[in-house]
Amino acid sequence: MLLVEAAGRVENAVRASLEALLNRDSGLSVRVLREHGRIHELEERIHEDCLRMLALKQPKAGDLRLIASALRISSELKGIGNLARSIAGRAMDINDHPPLSYRVDVESLGFVTLRMLEDSVTALVNKDAQLARDVCGMDDTADLLTSELIQELLNHMVQSAHTAPRAVQWILVARSLERMADLVTNICEATVLYIEGTTIKHHCANRPAHRRHRIGVSVDAGGGPLGLSTLSA
Repeated sequence: MLLVEAAGRVENAVRASLEALLNRDSGLSVRVLREHGRIHELEERIHEDCLRMLALKQPKAGDLRLIASALRISSELKGIGNLARSIAGRAMDINDHPPLSYRVDVESLGFVTLRMLEDSVTALVNKDAQLARDVCGMDDTADLLTSELIQELLNHMVQSAHTAPRAVQWILVARSLERMADLVTNICEATVLYIEGTTIKHHCANRPAHRRHRIGVSVDAGGGPLGLSTLSA
């Protein structure tokens, strides 16, 4: 299924761009930039297939929901891929300069965003509407982590003005991750529409109350959230 292949490639791009940033590995950035075109190609093929189905198959209600959802999901996946490319490019710039003297905890935000993306793909493949709703609830966590990270960076910029250009790069990375989480939420809304025919845009219906607040972030023995500092290439 082209949509699943596209989702897998986007997931790999996000993971690699984060590893390039966190491990100061510009070689991974180059790989993300080199393979980015394939994501666009898949999106174009998905759109062509959907339009062909509309023109030739006279789809009924269920198939129409599938087509509408596939069109939206593929567009959002392309957007996430574009943001992964942006992070990979910024990682190269960041890696060309000495690290900041203070810790930038973008890893926790990256962990949540990547987890949201992974779970959204699982929800789509398994037709799990409740999981899709749960992922929507995690967007609040991504927003909170972004706000905290940006405020922390701004505070450091006030105290150490000479670090401002490098700190701004990290702020832009945080904004890209926050936007990724928004696009993942859109994917989950489209997944629920496909599965149930229910529109949950602007409000994730039946969101569990505990999901509206900050979730815990697991930490490995090395001090970083699991799944990022030791990501495989």
